[in-house]
Amino acid sequence: MMIAVVLLLGYFPNIVLSQDKADDPLLYEHKIEEADEVIIDKLRAYYLAHAHVWLGREQRLANGVAWRLVTDAGSGVAAPRITWMPNRKSMLTANRLFEAIHGESLLENELEIREAADEDMSREPKPYRPTHQAEVVITYASSRLVSYVELGETNAFGSNTPRIMIERVLDLERGEVFGLEKCADQALSIQGAPFRLGDFLDVCDDKNYETFMAMWTTKEQHALDVAAQSPDPYVDVCKEYLGPLDRSDRPIILYLTPGGLAVHNTFYDANIAHRCALKRSAINPVIIPYRELEPFMKPGPWRDELLGTKP
Repeated sequence: MMIAVVLLLGYFPNIVLSQDKADDPLLYEHKIEEADEVIIDKLRAYYLAHAHVWLGREQRLANGVAWRLVTDAGSGVAAPRITWMPNRKSMLTANRLFEAIHGESLLENELEIREAADEDMSREPKPYRPTHQAEVVITYASSRLVSYVELGETNAFGSNTPRIMIERVLDLERGEVFGLEKCADQALSIQGAPFRLGDFLDVCDDKNYETFMAMWTTKEQHALDVAAQSPDPYVDVCKEYLGPLDRSDRPIILYLTPGGLAVHNTFYDANIAHRCALKRSAINPVIIPYRELEPFMKPGPWRDELLGTKP
């Protein structure tokens, strides 16, 4: 059962927010993945000053780490919080970063509302929620790394596009947030192209990218074969809309799980995306064991931890 809690939250006295809450340019000049300590504290302050939240039910990972969703009552925007892990310092660091992430989401929501009002000044005022989250889940958590995924849509005057596909890894030792990054020589989006992921994967070489996508193809075909007898009525539909498995520019997102790297296919027609791309299923994502990814791994603590993770 959802617990209704409205928090009258304070703010940090050393952080000065604009009188008009979304007008501080520092708050939206940088993504959370690029944020320094000043931006992180400003985003936290934004969250603490403006959020009125519902606490979701506590959930627990296989290793005992507990977490719950915290949802802003006004916007409906949710972000996770850790409620228990063995290392208290790591838990506090994770929640500090999650508060900043939540602040960024609330700020983006506020700016979307403003833009919508500017585009249609004649529209009668009414509750408007530009963000529709289908799923927000912590998929991996240790004293060093926390990984989560957010799937959903943004609503622009009734049109549910574009999709929200966010994967992030929190490095609790460094106090930083990482996501998929484009390679140095890429001018365009990382979607369907070579990529990097934090201090973990470097798949910028074209040959390595082809090898990685071929690995995904093999795992996806196996998942399709295993799910052929699934009672889920959407498996056949999602399979039909999956398209050729050897498509090299297929958009994907990645997140950590205890058993390996989750490769989540986001390439689906808008009419079926709500079921095939925006919800996890027997065929999406597929999991690639970390040992198989060793050729793409950067040396360092992420590699050491994840290669030591048992499926």
